[in-house]
Amino acid sequence: MRRALVLLVSFASTCAALAYGCRSFDDAPAPTSDGAAPDGPSSSEGGGDGAGPDGGDGGSVSCALGDTPTLLTTTGSLPSKLVSDGRNVYWVEADTTLMRLSLSDCSKKEIEKADGGVITALAASSDWVAWASGKKLHYTSAATDVVSIKSTDAEPETGLIVADGQAIWPSPSNNHIVSFDLAKPVATTVAVLVTTPRPLLAANAAKLFFFGLDPDGGTIVNLWWHLHSSFTPEVNGPLATQQTPALMTANSSRVFWTSDNEIRNALVGGGVMGARGSSVGVNAMVADDAFLYLAVGSTIQRIGSDSGGAFQLASGQVAPISLAVTPGAILWGTSDLKIMRMKKPPI
Repeated sequence: MRRALVLLVSFASTCAALAYGCRSFDDAPAPTSDGAAPDGPSSSEGGGDGAGPDGGDGGSVSCALGDTPTLLTTTGSLPSKLVSDGRNVYWVEADTTLMRLSLSDCSKKEIEKADGGVITALAASSDWVAWASGKKLHYTSAATDVVSIKSTDAEPETGLIVADGQAIWPSPSNNHIVSFDLAKPVATTVAVLVTTPRPLLAANAAKLFFFGLDPDGGTIVNLWWHLHSSFTPEVNGPLATQQTPALMTANSSRVFWTSDNEIRNALVGGGVMGARGSSVGVNAMVADDAFLYLAVGSTIQRIGSDSGGAFQLASGQVAPISLAVTPGAILWGTSDLKIMRMKKPPI
């Protein structure tokens, strides 16, 4: 069912016209021919025994990608909002400082410290990294290494994602979901709805998924979707109704979320909602096309995307709080100020 909406807002900006200007950083590792750097050095790259630099904080790190958890770096404070573009891993420290670590040589750099505010959201795809601080959207392309800062009244506060070349976020002041084309750049409101108190977004290559009230009115929180290729302000669905979501992620076939102490899922094309187990103790979750990965208590676990129970990948972790995946690895941040990585086990 398609719900046509009436409000469409657009505005445009270029780097030269931005109120806060542009700047660059130049130490990102070069991508491979397919646009993504390897998860770790190969023998032909001179990786030696895989030992990386100290990282500048006294913690010995290793860039060797192994079958068991490996310490990539220690951090100055809790490593929150962990994301990866396949070449690097990014995280936020003390809610104010954006950090980047190369997955090929473990070199680490402070990218930005929020000016008088906090970094409220961070997201990445294979081509773009975007983050939010106050009413500013910050973003960079792997192709140029130029950081652009856009001042916007559509506050990118929480729920920011990057998908299909767009930065997408819910604007709490006017109940919009805003889509900002990172390549042009042009921003357009793609949907208008009353969002939940904690806005949640997820996306795959084709669709955006989000929770909100029925745009025709009502008080029930439902799961909706919108095509990336659509430039009209309409929502589709619902895929699920009467939800109280807390965490959310998606892959090419399913949307996953936590609600009422359950991990729930729905097919992206619609169908019967299913439950995949308890969400008690789940601090973070992320999906690839084969599995759903969970940070639960002191463990890292995975569940088959379509079926199967939970399988423990790592134990003895100190309260992991954030998760990210690359094509070949799982990464997580822990409450004892570490970034860890391990190879994805065979399917």
